[in-house]
Amino acid sequence: MVRRFSDRVVRRTVAPFIIAAICSAAAVGLTACGSGSKAPSTSTSTTAGSSASAASTGASGSSSASGTTISIGAIITQTGSVAVGGGYSYGASVAKAWAKWVNATGGVNGHPVKMTVLDDKATPATEESDARELVQQDHAVAVLVEDQSEALVAPYLASQHVAMFSGLTDGGHTQKTTGWFGVDIEPPYIPLDFALVDKDAGATNFSNAVCSEVAACLEYGKLLAAFAPKIGMKSGATTTIAETATDATAQCLAMVNAHSDAINMFVGTNPIALIANACKGQGYKGFFNTASLVDVTFNTVKVPILLTDQDFPWWANNPPVVQYRQVMSKYGGGADYQSRIASNVWQLLQLFKYGMNAKGPAAKAPVTGGDVINAMQHGVKNVTLGGLLPQPITFSPTGSTVVRCFWPARHANGAYSMLTGSWPSGNGATGDLKSQCLPANAAG
Repeated sequence: MVRRFSDRVVRRTVAPFIIAAICSAAAVGLTACGSGSKAPSTSTSTTAGSSASAASTGASGSSSASGTTISIGAIITQTGSVAVGGGYSYGASVAKAWAKWVNATGGVNGHPVKMTVLDDKATPATEESDARELVQQDHAVAVLVEDQSEALVAPYLASQHVAMFSGLTDGGHTQKTTGWFGVDIEPPYIPLDFALVDKDAGATNFSNAVCSEVAACLEYGKLLAAFAPKIGMKSGATTTIAETATDATAQCLAMVNAHSDAINMFVGTNPIALIANACKGQGYKGFFNTASLVDVTFNTVKVPILLTDQDFPWWANNPPVVQYRQVMSKYGGGADYQSRIASNVWQLLQLFKYGMNAKGPAAKAPVTGGDVINAMQHGVKNVTLGGLLPQPITFSPTGSTVVRCFWPARHANGAYSMLTGSWPSGNGATGDLKSQCLPANAAG
């Protein structure tokens, strides 16, 4: 199976159609379900994850918590092209800073936290060994996974009764893995949220540029064509482009000739830049829409871009986001945290903290993976974390809330702003944290 490109938007928007079908059959022993085209590792380490094991933090020292330690693991891509281009390395910085902050402020329900962050080096084999190392050596009771193939390790973690925190679009619901916890928009509502953002911005006719490496990308054009009339829009052309492309002239001609005033880009950072520059060169005056919320994109693409954000906007002035920036400023060591991956890591860890405070074991009691799963399933009911989540989230033994809400935004002239539309709010928040939701029958 061909996997993947330089941006998590591709994984989140393409993966539901291919990974769930292929990886859901993976054996508990972690059958390789993965990569033919991931970025090669730049590390010389020969032990899986060993180059990042030193990233463990917060297990002792300055912790003000006095209970038993909770061991948490994180598998995050930190080397290879996706590490920065997709914003993954930012997530590693957030995980480490979160642990330091939690330990300095009383721990999680009185428990200090040991956070071990491993690098999967953008390779499935390393991801597998990282998962085993975290469970068997570090005795992690919860594992956060931020890479391009979360579904690969889900069966193993489930077999070990270890809670997994990550996106759900790689099969969290498809696999019926009730120990897999996520909070971002998922099938069948991807990529329909793009059309709402286009309409919010004033567009009436959109076209789509999708990845050529995976045939399922073409499904997005079909889904959007069926959805467009429901919101009073028209669907133009759907074109394909490779992550390694060097020219987007033909694709732009097709989309411009379709009289598009919005172009949805389900591709990585390199094609985004090619498309934006080529279409602008052909006189295109409409919008570009992406979910690629990472600074490298905006440094490369110097045109206004619409943002279909599935994780909270880090620039918001709402108190939960101000706290996020303050924690990163104090404990992040100057690391960049301005990406959707970083936001997602913070959301998931804060939700873990919430559930454990509500239903976790007492401070002096040992904590198991089963305890974490139980706390999430019984302690997280209609939670928005003050607007950090796109809609009220509930976890239960029978599954999770189906997420269909997001944050519509725009980046222009070096600044972010939120878009407003007639769609219902999902999380009840105000200001920049106010989310929007697809209609419940959007995919019907």
